Amino acid sequence: MYFSKWLGFRTLLTLAACLVLSLNASAQGGKGAIRGRVSDPSGGALIGAEIILQQNDASVVSDAQGQFFINNLEPGTYTVEISYVGFTAAKKDVVVVAGQTANVDAKLEVASVNLEVLVTAERAAGEVEEINPLSGGCQASASNVMKAKANMCRCVGQRRDSRTRLSMV
Repeated sequence: MYFSKWLGFRTLLTLAACLVLSLNASAQGGKGAIRGRVSDPSGGALIGAEIILQQNDASVVSDAQGQFFINNLEPGTYTVEISYVGFTAAKKDVVVVAGQTANVDAKLEVASVNLEVLVTAERAAGEVEEINPLSGGCQASASNVMKAKANMCRCVGQRRDSRTRLSMV
């Protein structure tokens, strides 16, 4: 009698343990995960890249190998946004299945940088005199202007007609 009670208790205990373990396994089986790697165009790891799941605002950062892992996700489709300073952001849709891990690898491209540089400087004091020796540093008179036009015509292949107008050759 004692043996049959012991056997009954042991069977009941085994059944309870199986029930608890099966509940735990089914709870874990209902969730999924996403893992991946973030790299640059040459395949180098991007350490510290930000990975955001847009549906629930969960975010993680890639590790020293450029890898990331997000677990405990409900099954469904997620949009993963991956960004890193100096690179163009990437968006990928991924389907998470219960009990499985989806893989998302992203190779980010270097962002193009368009810079406009404006260089300003003061004009050298002797530049005007060097370019136009007729002015001599003084105000130009009408005759100086006509001489300058004649010099210009000669330089660019034009001739002056008799009425001091410029015309093309």
